[in-house]
Amino acid sequence: MDINEFLKKKIRFERIIEFPKTPVMIFEPMLNCYVDNIYAKELGINYKPNGIVVQDKNYEAWLDLSSKIKITDLNKIDRIIKDIRLYNDEAKEYLNKIIGEDESFYNQSNVKEVILQLNSITSNIYNRFVFFTDELFDVKNKKKIEELQQVRMELDDLVTNCLFKAYEKIIKILKEKFEIDINVIESATTREIIELLDKGKNLKLEKISNRPIAFLLINGEKSVFTGDEVLKIKNYLNLQNPEQLIIQQSKEQGIINGKIGNKGKVKGNVMKLLVADYNNQIKLDKLSQEKDYILVTPMTRPELVPFIKNAAAFVTDEGGVTCHAAIVAREMNKPCIIGTKIATKVLKDGDMVEVDADKGIVKILK
Repeated sequence: MDINEFLKKKIRFERIIEFPKTPVMIFEPMLNCYVDNIYAKELGINYKPNGIVVQDKNYEAWLDLSSKIKITDLNKIDRIIKDIRLYNDEAKEYLNKIIGEDESFYNQSNVKEVILQLNSITSNIYNRFVFFTDELFDVKNKKKIEELQQVRMELDDLVTNCLFKAYEKIIKILKEKFEIDINVIESATTREIIELLDKGKNLKLEKISNRPIAFLLINGEKSVFTGDEVLKIKNYLNLQNPEQLIIQQSKEQGIINGKIGNKGKVKGNVMKLLVADYNNQIKLDKLSQEKDYILVTPMTRPELVPFIKNAAAFVTDEGGVTCHAAIVAREMNKPCIIGTKIATKVLKDGDMVEVDADKGIVKILK
């Protein structure tokens, strides 16, 4: 799709995820779940939402929420659960083999083969994981919700402890054995990494290193943009972002609305954990030492659990009933409010708040 053609479209997107900067070769195959999700087709689920992934200083994912669907068929849900667990075992075996392989094993030929296989595995994982990340399940049965939450944790474990570690191994080999600059590795697409291994220094590396990149997923088709065109896309998104009005209203009323992740009521002082803090060891150590604070964050991730276990409650910008924060809160039996959209924009460190997760509201006390 031509950039000017896209900019004329009147599609309203909402930011659903913000991460630290992530190597493109890791998240690019995840996006296939929005373009050609073979597994969804097998289940008779037609889910091809309009979406945008932008990476500049951070990674951001935006969705056209009007295109979301709800999965209510319990037979399909049971099959999804069964299929995920079967595939997880298969994927884990291969990924652990990569992680455990001696680095001397890798040459130009087999490292390309592993990269392509990782690409395929990532697509297969996210063809299933997307039902959780986009909160597509509409289930009222408490036991089924708990089962879905357990499967979500199993997927989180597979991605965090196997998939990402396998990519870390390959990225380390690309950097040390093939002497490819890390800024190039992190910014290159899978195709460019393969070309780089094939053609050596023939690619214009300075145009790849640290460049902004955007993936447009419109009507089941993927388009890739880099450089100045990404800035146009970011401006397009920011101009239609309704957050500022909601932020102003929340500040005036002293109330932030969200969804109930786990019930309970507690008061405490806010400590924020932003995307920029994920690699800030000083901030993480402070979180691990504090007691009974209110964690306010865009979202929680499995690797952050050791640092946030002392929080009295969790409040997130993002997420639904099967999100990581809701699952951790239920396991720890702590109040949790999710999907506020703007909590991190309204609250600051030290604010005294009441988290009323029975009603799904955060009251700003002082």
